[in-house]
Amino acid sequence: MKGYQNIMKKISNPLTIIGLFAGIAQVAGTVVLPHVNEELQNIFIWYVILFPTILVISFFLTLNLNRRVLDAPCDFEDEQNFMALQKIGQKISKLREDNPNLEKELITIQNELKKVYEREKRPFLMGDEYVKYDVLKHLKDNKGKVMSLRELVDETGHSFEAVASSLSILLLDMKVMTTIENDQQKWLYWQKHS
Repeated sequence: MKGYQNIMKKISNPLTIIGLFAGIAQVAGTVVLPHVNEELQNIFIWYVILFPTILVISFFLTLNLNRRVLDAPCDFEDEQNFMALQKIGQKISKLREDNPNLEKELITIQNELKKVYEREKRPFLMGDEYVKYDVLKHLKDNKGKVMSLRELVDETGHSFEAVASSLSILLLDMKVMTTIENDQQKWLYWQKHS
């Protein structure tokens, strides 16, 4: 495994990859040439000659016209140097100027991604068990806070009936407590003390 990792470190340079690709094409061309029909050998020889040449010329044209596309962040000791080379800071500043609500939108997206991540970390449960787990986890996370059925429905995203059913089961299992506040039934997590 270490030998493979050492080889991969040596092959991280784009020129090395192109050199390997061109070398493999030359070796394959040499091995295959005797087995190609005589009428196709002339075309195949031109392919073996021109393909690596075009590949290398394309690489050097890219290198001369847009050198930045060949550098990866891992090629730099400090990633700030990579960002400076790519002028990322300037692009971000311009983007912020052009879109004043960008920060709020990014925070909203980040929060949505966190919710998806949290959802994916849950154990694999189906149906009522999933809703029950979600409701209990939500009450645990808001320990000490009493919540109405409507609040739990809004915050967990499950249906009114599913949350109500889960709360009934959790109440029977003595995992939640209920109280009445302002003529409204509210729920909270109940931690058993031994």
